[in-house]
Amino acid sequence: MNLASSSRSSFRRAAAGVAIAAWAAAAPAAERPWIEVRTPHFVVVANTGEGTARDVGWQFEQVRYVFETLWPWARHERGRPFVVFALRGESDMRALAPKFWENGREGTVGVAVSAPDKDYVALQAGVALPDNLRTNPYFYAYWGYANRALEASFPVTLPPWYQRGFSDLFGNTLVRGKDVHVGRLIEHHLRRLGEASRVSLPEMLAADWKSKYVTDDGWRRTFDAEAWMFVHYLVFGENGALRPKLNRYAEQLRQGRPSPPAFAEAFGELAPLASGFSLYISRQLYGYVAIKADLNIKAEGFAARALSPGAAAALRAGFHAAMDRPREARALLEEVRRVEPSSVLADEVEALLLDREGEKEKARAAYARASDRGSESFYVHYRRASLMRQPGASKEALTLMAKELDQAVRLNPDHAWAHGTLARVLSDLEPGTRAIEEAKRAVALEPSVAAHRLALTGALWSASRSEEARREAQSALALAADESDRKNAQEWIDFMNRPDAGSGRTGGAADSTAGAAGGDAGFQKDWMPGAAQACEAGHGDACAALAAVYQSGDGAPKDVPRALLLFEKACTASELKACVIAAYLKLRGHDVPKDEAGAKKLAAKACSGGEASACQLLKSMPR
Repeated sequence: MNLASSSRSSFRRAAAGVAIAAWAAAAPAAERPWIEVRTPHFVVVANTGEGTARDVGWQFEQVRYVFETLWPWARHERGRPFVVFALRGESDMRALAPKFWENGREGTVGVAVSAPDKDYVALQAGVALPDNLRTNPYFYAYWGYANRALEASFPVTLPPWYQRGFSDLFGNTLVRGKDVHVGRLIEHHLRRLGEASRVSLPEMLAADWKSKYVTDDGWRRTFDAEAWMFVHYLVFGENGALRPKLNRYAEQLRQGRPSPPAFAEAFGELAPLASGFSLYISRQLYGYVAIKADLNIKAEGFAARALSPGAAAALRAGFHAAMDRPREARALLEEVRRVEPSSVLADEVEALLLDREGEKEKARAAYARASDRGSESFYVHYRRASLMRQPGASKEALTLMAKELDQAVRLNPDHAWAHGTLARVLSDLEPGTRAIEEAKRAVALEPSVAAHRLALTGALWSASRSEEARREAQSALALAADESDRKNAQEWIDFMNRPDAGSGRTGGAADSTAGAAGGDAGFQKDWMPGAAQACEAGHGDACAALAAVYQSGDGAPKDVPRALLLFEKACTASELKACVIAAYLKLRGHDVPKDEAGAKKLAAKACSGGEASACQLLKSMPR
């Protein structure tokens, strides 16, 4: 989950972990009619007037246009919805995002959050934007859009200076009639740069997500201010001469090249850049760019319709689910069931809630129900197929998985994991050209992800193209981002080098790597006694495999506390993904005691070991 908010006074960045409030969700807003306005790339859900909803949609289209004009590497998933809630007043905002009024917080006029199936922004419409405004009150609405664009464009862990500085730069975008201003100054960053000791440029560039500059509140404010100013310099400094180099650096990151050599190749020697940046900080005047709005986008041409009370409540429930507010989400789902018992939107939200809580069987049933009722969510179809994945699946099951994944890639042709998972299924069901093409599509979309290379390895191997398969496996090994990637790639290489391997159907080798795509391990009971012995002997992978069984209840009675103990044991044996899962269980407190301190310790260990997902989790935890 990715979360951001605009505070009324200080625009503090929001933490992802939230306390659950007991009060009912969205009562005041439910009394007003809701409408939906669809632009080419956004869905505006509003309880304002239709004109305001159209204007909000137009502004977001302009933001998107400018983003892609300035940064040619930008990529968006065409089938991943981006929902913008336009709300009439503070009471509506408070009902949708209550956490920003809890524990003495001052409220918000804008918040951004991402879920597995879609991205959201909520904003209070009608906030004044005077001519002398410097910091946009909707800062984190646009910050959320920029951050999501970065995540879609770079399927790797970005350096903190780049991700934070870039998102801050774009967060202060202002849409002004016929112009869009990018690069306006941020007051609190300027103050910080004038008051605090600075981080040296080499230190800033070298900092990772576990650095004190990111994890310590005081240092992070300085780091964020300097990262913002550095990106500002790279975009607008030296009369724009550095911007092509910044784009070249971005493209190398997208291809999977590590940041230090990518930066050195794009910018050359660091000393002249550091000197230029130092002079830039000392300036009193800074430029920004005003880009002409795309006047071909006509607000009056957007499709608009009234939403039923059930549909409006289900959409708000999805926002609460993304914010990790299950109580509010389920309260709204109860409203939906009373008025629309067969609501597909409600099925989708319920499936997401169950999936997050580790209720895999119930989640699988909810995804199946949504799919059978005609869901247009790519994620419903992708996730249903992923949860069906297990070794030795029948032809009937494989056929159903392929059908679901075909639907997923139809609805979202840019979702690399759906293409990769479809390639794995087809490698078992009908090896050949189609499986290879789906895997190649996954690689083309996310060339730096090792798991997609392994999907292509399996597709090529099952089609008896063994030499090409070996090359792809070596590529996957070179691209491995963590120990799990390296292990999966090495297992493929070892398998293909066995004298008895032959070429063709992959059996266990293909299934052992399929789990990286988000599937179910599908372990069988006859395997478990041997795994238990191996776990006791200190084999972390065996502990993790057993833990997955007890967590899901697939192959043994569900026992989450036992699963947690096993995940922690695997973590002790340096199975870093097990550390992350154990951290999530402790952080969320589903079926086990909530333990934020313990979660942070587990995530820190995995992050220090190079597990990217652990570093992302650490970023989202309350400080």
